[in-house]
Amino acid sequence: MATKTLITNAMIEESAIRSIENVFQTMLHEEIKFQQRVSDVEVSHGTEASEVMGCVGFAGEINGLVYLRFSKPFALHATTRVLGLTEEDIRDAGPEVISDAVGELANMAAGGFKNVFCDLGHPCMLTLPTVVSGDHLAVTTVKDASRHVYLFESRGERVIVDVQMKGGQS
Repeated sequence: MATKTLITNAMIEESAIRSIENVFQTMLHEEIKFQQRVSDVEVSHGTEASEVMGCVGFAGEINGLVYLRFSKPFALHATTRVLGLTEEDIRDAGPEVISDAVGELANMAAGGFKNVFCDLGHPCMLTLPTVVSGDHLAVTTVKDASRHVYLFESRGERVIVDVQMKGGQS
């Protein structure tokens, strides 16, 4: 039986930072800078109008959710970078193109995060991405889950990574 390492807050933060940096470098060919950990109260009630939020869950010996939140203009920009299309092409194709791109970015971020847990002896699998778009979106904390919210900046836009998890923690 593999040894299980308890997951600390520092490990969660390091994993979130590394995962989102890798996704941005690989998929968008852009830098993203970690700003700070923020309280869930600061982002729970949807402080941004016109947001797009991708969510991917993980389940197994640990369970949780990884949310990736952008402004709609930044989601459009990210989609142009991921797909190599113009903003006009994306608008012509419809909003599902942005949803697909944001879902894939969230999936990749959650996948990088999940791989760290698996390497620590906590196997889990990812769920399919869910993407929502709207004004003043809110995230509710899952009962008995720890919540870790991180603020990043890319191209002058804020990007939020919100991780909720149960199990495996010290």
